[in-house]
This record gives sequence, structure tokens and C-alpha cells, in this order.
Amino acid sequence: MRVFSPRGDCCVTHIPAYSPVIVTDAACDLPPAVKEQYGVRMATLKILFGSESYRSGIDISHAEFYRRLAQRDVHPSTSQPTVPDFVSLYQEVAQEGRPILSIHLSEGLSGTVNVARQAARELPNLSITIHDCGTLSAAMAIQVITAARAAQAGYSVEQIIPLMRHDYEHGDLLFSVDDLSYLHRGGRIGSVRYQIGQALNIKPIVTVTKTGPKAGTYVSAGRARSLG
Repeated sequence: MRVFSPRGDCCVTHIPAYSPVIVTDAACDLPPAVKEQYGVRMATLKILFGSESYRSGIDISHAEFYRRLAQRDVHPSTSQPTVPDFVSLYQEVAQEGRPILSIHLSEGLSGTVNVARQAARELPNLSITIHDCGTLSAAMAIQVITAARAAQAGYSVEQIIPLMRHDYEHGDLLFSVDDLSYLHRGGRIGSVRYQIGQALNIKPIVTVTKTGPKAGTYVSAGRARSLG
């Protein structure tokens, strides 16, 4: 068996039984081709437009979501996977005969990781490790890809977790929004901030903090004036 660095392409003739199957959730925004390439299993989030329910990445694409967001007055909400959802997924994945490393978005942003923990407790005979990645989106995807590459290279759960922590400690997620109306409609910002931001064309820069009592939650990292 040849083992390559998890930082590059992996190639092994046989994945050892102690190397985990990687499970994550839709908050990592992992492209379908990458998910397929590394055999990552996904717990789906539900997107609700009023009474209409869709499974993220299955029943509705990102493009379709944004199209509906722009065209509808109903503000969407999300619903995390349930305990039965995770139990069913873990039981299915366990048929591969390997341990499970389940990586999820920050506990400070969603209850998904706690639901995964509860599901794991209901399956005491399975080897399931739950990992709170402390972030979401692209920063989370980097950790998931690192874990998946390492698993394909024959690394154990105990060897993979420090690699993800390295990614977490040495990376930051910064993002802004083009249209403040969605933050306003969702209750993230008040009317005064919304009106001032719109008038001056100022957008918040947001990150997920790593320290202090708000670790793992959204915080403002500054403001920028749009050039558009």
C-alpha cells in the first residue's frame, strides 16, 4: 500500500478498516463532484419556503434557491437534520465496516452537531466520532476535504483530527453580502442599520470568531463600501 500526503491527491490500493468514512452536512457547501470524488456522505438540511420543504442539494440547487429568494416575498428558513435522519445515515454508512467521522458546522451557529451527538449515543455499538469544525461554508469544506483525503490515504480518526484543527487554526472565513435586505428580512439587522447601510452603500464584513464567549458565532469584522 502506498500512502500519500493528505494535502495532495491520495492513492491507496486498499483503504484500511480503521480509516473512517467521512460524514458532514450541507453547511460546508461542498461541490457535488468533490463529494463524489472523496466518498463524503452528506446529512441534508431542509430549506423551507413557507409550507414548501426542500432538501438542500437534492430537491433544490443553489441557483434555484437564489432565484426563488429574489422572486418571493416569503423569507426562507432552514431546518437541521433530525436524530432519526442521522441514525438512518449512520446505520447505512456503518455497512462499509469502517468507523465514522462526522464533521459539522459550529455549535454556535446551529444545533446540527448536537443532534449528531444524540444520534451517535443511540448507536453505542458503532464507532462514531462527532467533530465540531468551529466554522462553516468554505472554511468547513477545507476541513472536510482534508479529512477525506487523509482517510483515503489510510489515516485513522486520531490522526485526522489534528489535521482539521490545523486548518481551523490557520484559516479564517470572511464574507460580505451584496444586498442587506435579506439580513433585514431575516431579523439579522434592524431597520436603522438597514436604512443607513442602503443609503451609504455600506456592507458588513462578517467572520466566525474563534475566541471568547462568542467563539463559533458570527461577529462583525468591519465594514466596506461597495464598488458596485
